[in-house]
Amino acid sequence: MLADLAVAGALSRQAAYIVAVDANIDEPASFLGCLGIKTAGAAGVGEALRTRQARDLIAATYGVVPDAVPTGYLRALLRIEEAGADRPGLDAFANPESYRRLFGILSNERHSRRANALRYCGRLRSGHVHAAEHLAPALVYPEIVAIMGTAAQVDRANALLDLLRRTVSTVTEEEIARALRDSLKGGSILERFARKILERADRLPDPPLPASENLRPLRSAAEIAEFGRRMGNCAGTKVAEIVLGMLYLYEVEHVLEDGSVVPLALSLTPLTNGLWMVADVTMRRNRRPPAHVLRAVLERLQNLGAVVAGPTLKAAYRQDLARLLGAHRWAAIDECLRLDVDTEDELDAVEALAAEIGEAA
Repeated sequence: MLADLAVAGALSRQAAYIVAVDANIDEPASFLGCLGIKTAGAAGVGEALRTRQARDLIAATYGVVPDAVPTGYLRALLRIEEAGADRPGLDAFANPESYRRLFGILSNERHSRRANALRYCGRLRSGHVHAAEHLAPALVYPEIVAIMGTAAQVDRANALLDLLRRTVSTVTEEEIARALRDSLKGGSILERFARKILERADRLPDPPLPASENLRPLRSAAEIAEFGRRMGNCAGTKVAEIVLGMLYLYEVEHVLEDGSVVPLALSLTPLTNGLWMVADVTMRRNRRPPAHVLRAVLERLQNLGAVVAGPTLKAAYRQDLARLLGAHRWAAIDECLRLDVDTEDELDAVEALAAEIGEAA
């Protein structure tokens, strides 16, 4: 039997795999009876594999009449390519259960999205059958199924869709489908799809610090995009990080003694103990604020519960000695609360502040 299988055509090989997996060849009487084979036992099974057509073997295995075996199923068998054989149709499914599952979908759900995805996803693997069964319905497209190789990838795709639905209150199934179709035109399909939906995010995580006077959390993708344009920074690219809880953005307005208002961008990053640390404070076009402005903002943020990294105020740390000894570690923002720190770029920062106020005027 094995010698016959080695020289058999692709469809005959696939039919033999199906018989081996799903037919009761230990007690093959029923299987052989469907095929009109009089020889009993293993010899009868061998005769069936040599003398009967693939459609008949599959029908006998699944207990249906030959006409009930969809042509699409036979075509699908010819696209199986699990282990990189010389041509499609020679490999068996890595997961033997995929044969029966594929048959069920193409027989009982012929006009479903699952069936359509499996017909047109290209080469066929067990992972694709699993994907068609377990992907959220909104994601069941041939192009999506085709890139799903493992159960972990399917779980990740479904989790992405759940995240988008939680984040965008207005999204509908039709809009998800439209965004996904647009994303199929090229590039990384799921990435393009997710970014398109996230442009409408309006249910971001709760801000770690509450809104207060001159401190405004940015609560939607639209607010973040507008703020990024106004400040000339890359805030608009940070929505995904915010949605995933990796970052939060605020608009800060610092009022100088003369009443001038300095707009600032504040970013916070989370710590494992539940607190949030100041990641950066910048003016327009990511310019660094002068030390006295930055110090005032950091002190206020500390009072609100934010963490500021840097050397403790009572430490023996000196910036000049650290630079001399090659032990400089902190950025200007981390050192700013120490009054003894000499900010080398302070002149540039003051000039930037003057330009900031001039622009606002």
